[in-house]
Formats: sequence, C-alpha cells, structure tokens
Amino acid sequence: MGSLLYNISSVAFAISALILILFFRHHPAKFILSFSFVITALWALFASYGISRLGHYAELLRNISWIFILFYLLNPVRNWRGRDSLFWQVVLVALILFGGLFLLDIYHHQIGFGLGPDEINFSIWCYQYLLLSIFGLVLIEQLIRNSDASQLWAVKFFCIAIGAQFSYDIFLYSTALLVSGLDLLYWQARAIFTTLLIPLFFVSLKRIVHEPSKVIISRKIVFHGVALIGIGVYMLLMALIGYYIQFLGGQWSGLIQIVFFAFAVLLVSVIIFSGQMRAKLKVFLSKHFFDYKYDYREEWLRFIASLSGNKFESGLENRVIEAVAKIIDSTGGVIWLKNENERYQYAGGHNHCVLADLEEESYIEFVKQGGWVVDIDEYKNEPHNFPQLLLPQWLVDDEDLRLLVPLFHQNALFGVLALNRPRAERKFNWEDHDLLKTVGCQAAGYLALMMLSQELHESRQFEAFNRLSAYVVHDLKNVVSQLSLVIKNAEKYKNNPDFVDDAFLTVDNATKRMNRMLLQLRKDRSMVMTTNRDCIDLIECLTAVCRARQDSRPFPVLINKHSSTPCVFADGERLEIVLAHLVQNAQEATPESGKVELILQIESDKAVISVSDSGCGMAQEYMRSRLFKPFETTKGNAGMGIGAYEAKEYIHSIGGTLTVASTLGEGTVFKISVPVVRDDS
Repeated sequence: MGSLLYNISSVAFAISALILILFFRHHPAKFILSFSFVITALWALFASYGISRLGHYAELLRNISWIFILFYLLNPVRNWRGRDSLFWQVVLVALILFGGLFLLDIYHHQIGFGLGPDEINFSIWCYQYLLLSIFGLVLIEQLIRNSDASQLWAVKFFCIAIGAQFSYDIFLYSTALLVSGLDLLYWQARAIFTTLLIPLFFVSLKRIVHEPSKVIISRKIVFHGVALIGIGVYMLLMALIGYYIQFLGGQWSGLIQIVFFAFAVLLVSVIIFSGQMRAKLKVFLSKHFFDYKYDYREEWLRFIASLSGNKFESGLENRVIEAVAKIIDSTGGVIWLKNENERYQYAGGHNHCVLADLEEESYIEFVKQGGWVVDIDEYKNEPHNFPQLLLPQWLVDDEDLRLLVPLFHQNALFGVLALNRPRAERKFNWEDHDLLKTVGCQAAGYLALMMLSQELHESRQFEAFNRLSAYVVHDLKNVVSQLSLVIKNAEKYKNNPDFVDDAFLTVDNATKRMNRMLLQLRKDRSMVMTTNRDCIDLIECLTAVCRARQDSRPFPVLINKHSSTPCVFADGERLEIVLAHLVQNAQEATPESGKVELILQIESDKAVISVSDSGCGMAQEYMRSRLFKPFETTKGNAGMGIGAYEAKEYIHSIGGTLTVASTLGEGTVFKISVPVVRDDS
C-alpha cells in the first residue's frame, strides 16, 4: 500500500514539473521550482522501496531544494555578496553541522558506540532531517516576518506548503526517535499529504508575476533568527547526547538522562535571559554580519519612544540616560545640566550615583570647541590623544563610567551625559561617537523643552498670585475709600447721631469686606463668588448703591419701571459691589452737569438693570478687545483694570449676562440681565 502511494506521489510531482516547463515558460521561478519538483519525484520513487541509503540522500536533496527556494524568495542569489549577507553565515553554520552528521553517517562502522549499524544510521538520518526541517521553518519565519502585504499575498501558499512538509517531517522523525522506529501509518500518510500540497504551489506561482522582491532583514530579526537557530541546534545536540546516555548509563541511565535534560533546560533559560549574553551576541552580529553597527531606523524609533514614554515617575533626566544607554547596551549613567549660574550641576542618575558637580573648565572648553565624545579608557591609556584635556580625578577613578557624551542645544553645551560600561566589552569608533552625539542633541532638545515648561509653570503660578493680589488691592481700595470718607466727614458731623450710626455701619461693612478678602486668600476665588446666595430685593439693593454713591457727582438716579418688587438669587453684598463699581465708572466718565441713571425693568423672566450715563463714551475697538480683559485700564495708575472683568465674571456666575453699548461723546449703557425669583419658588 505504501509503495503504491509513493509511486502516485512521484508521478504527480513529475507531471507538475512538466506542466511548469511547458506552460510557465516566462515565469521567473519556473526552473527552480521545476527542479524541486523533479527532486521530490525522485525522492518519492526511492521511498516507495522503503528506507535505504539512496532514499536517504534523495530526501536530503529534496529538503535542500526547498530550502534553496526559500533563499530565492528572500533575496535573489545574484545579490549575495560575501559578508554583506546574513544567509551565508547561516548556511555556513548549517553546512558544518550537516557535514558533521554526514561524516558520522559514513564512518559509523569505525565509531561504533556499541550499537548496530542500522540503528546508528537511522538515528543519524533522523537528526539530519530534523536539522534541515528546523532550518527551513526558520527561513519561512523570516520570509513571512519581512514581507509586506503584497509580497505576503504572493508567497504565503509557498510558505504554507513548504512549512507543512517540514512540520510533518519534524513530527514524523521526532516520534521515530522517541520510539526507536518509524510508524508505518505515518510513513504511508506522508505520501498522500505531500501530494495534496501541489495545488498550493501553483496558486502562489500564479500570484508571482514579477521577480521576487528583495526583503530587507532588520537587525532585530537577525538577532531573533540567529538566537532561534542556536536554540534549535542546542536542543538537537542535547537530544543526541541524551540518546547515547541512555545506552552508556546502565541501570542509572534513566536518572542520569532526566538530570541531564533538566540541567540543559536550566542552562538555556539562563542564557536566554542573560543581558550580557544578549549584548555579546549583538556585538558579534554587528561585527560579522553588517557593514554598519546599528540599524539607525530601529535605534531612532526606540530612542524617541523611550523619551516620549509614560515613565513619568522616573523623570525625563532618567529616561534620557536609559534611552542613550540602551544604544551601547550600557547599564545606566549620570547626567549634569547647566543651571542659571552657567555651572553644570548633577541632575540625576540611573544605576549610578555621582553627587559631585562637573566643574572642570578644561573639559568644558574641550567639548565646546570640538563637541567630542570622550572615551575615558582611551583617555587613561592614550593620553597623548587628548593633549588639552584634563578630566576630574574622581571621574577618572570611577571604574564604572566609560563614555562622556556632550548634550548640545542650539550650538551651546546644555549638559553632559556619562555612560556606564556596556555589558559586553567593545571598542568604540567614529560610528558610535556620531550616533551618540546625534541622540545627545535630540535629548538636549527634550530637556530644554522640559525646563522651559517648568519655568512657564512657575511664571503662571506667579501670575495667579499677582492676579489674586490685584483683586485684593482693588477691594482694599474700595474699603479705604469708604473709611476715608468717614474720616473726612467726622470733624463736621461727629456730633450728629445719624452720622455716628452710619459710620458704625460703614466700619461694619468694611470689616465684612476684609473678612471676605481673607477668605479669598485661603480659598479659590470662584468658590467664594458662587457661595452665600440668598433671595435679594433688587429695589433695596439699588437704593443702597445710590445711597453709597451720593457723595460723588453727578448723583445716581434710580428709575423703577416695574410696579412689583423683583428678587434674584445672589450674594447681596457682592451684587452691590458690582453695581457700585459700574456706577462709579459712570460718574468718573460723566461731567457734574451730566446724568447717571439706574433703570430697573422686567423682561419676561429676567430682571434688567441698566447703568447709563451721558459721559464721554468708549470706542468700539476698546469695548471689543480690552474692556472686559483683566488688568486693562484707561485710568493709568489710578485703576487696576479688573472692575469690569470682575463684574462680568460675577454676573455670569449667578446665571446672568452683562452687555455694553457706547457712543463716543454721547455716553454708555451697561445692561445687566439676571433671572428673577418666581413666586412659586
């Protein structure tokens, strides 16, 4: 049965190769795929006779041909140029391992191990198949990971078909190693499974209409790919050693094998999570696989992401140290930043602490002139390279620090970054220095922006304090005016009981205002403005305002155009202050022969209070752009410029509006509209 199935598979692949040659004459992948089909047809033919040395070599050639197709899809052969290609390195490693197993296969009679020749042949063959299958899956992973959407659409069925073959081989031969023999059912099903993959090749072949695109492999992918291959090879070697322990260990073989595998898994876990081993692997790959040490796109994206990340609890200084240190696999460092005294002050450290400031004038001048990155080891071992440089002795004696990186912002030295030694020892050249200087400039820009933000925040705090002080001074000015008026009239009316009563009322009112100002200093002003509301009789409020402003000319006149007495929800004292301020402004803008009126009327459910005068009026531009802005005044040093602003803010806080209309030379009307209290309220 198995022989028939493999013969059918052989015929199917032979026909497929013929179809490729006849009907895909101009396809770029015609020859390489037809060659693989022919090799696969030969393999199926030899496999129909069972396991043999000839069938073994045919299967090896089949696997190698599929791997060659994966290389073709990853990068055209004509573009491989020695050490520029990652794949030559990988192929070399694979050939060495495969060659070792091949030599072991040929000379098994001389090696022995106390086992029969057939058993040794079978085990070695299984390891060869597993090695090639794992290598093929790694290449498929690289192809999928590095293809864009259009490329993946074209080659994905190639990847599925070849990957399915290799995966089935891994399942088949790993199971065979565990049970020391091939399962006949799995072996027969393999022929059917392989034959059913042929349509997938033709689907991909129809999609590939152009020469396969070059796929650029990043250093990150190289690192993970080589690590994956290394782990796979390591596990194969451990499995091979464990296999022979089983036969050499006698009655203790089972225990020794378990301990060995446990130790092998522990060792590979330690290697995977070792930062030093990862750093050494990166250095090795950079030296032998690439012309340049760094993948600049990856480094730049990672650097910007680190500076713009969410680790706000660590501070920007520490994020800068960490981001720059990662470039050379350093563990951390320290940073000095220029303060307001033009001194370079210690600003933070990551995995390092130096409390001293950087005050060495020689180094500062040296860096300002050339912008050099200083290698401290080179400075100590080859001082003739730095004839004009003198580093602080405490810095030279610090064995943990290795590099000094200048941070320039707008062509000025903004700070200095000292980096710890990298995890894996390495030499630094012009490429390292250029990259560190570039990222240093970017980091300096971030740090300068941070300092500007802090200064802006501080200036806003001072602005808020000054604004609060202006409000307090404004209220104090009104209190002082009231008390001054009492003192001014005291000599004339001190024996008048009514004057004495009014004086006490004025002092009481001044005390309340002072207490209110103290409350404003302790709490948010907006909270004070919107608390202590009550139902206020507008007639009484307006009458009190007119009485308070009777000492100034022209006298304010109250006109009530509504028969009833409207009430509003407000702080009575605050509302009086607002109205009194508007009346005062009207009096100051109107000659004594003019008029100032307070007009009360009801429009729908709103009480409308108009403060009108026949004074000088205001320009439209001033009303539009400056009237209600704080600290804008036309009174010079006599005014604070917050009266109109405060009036509008308070009226808005009780649900009302404040509008103004004015004509130069004719007068001004301030109109306040606030909701009235309904009878059912």
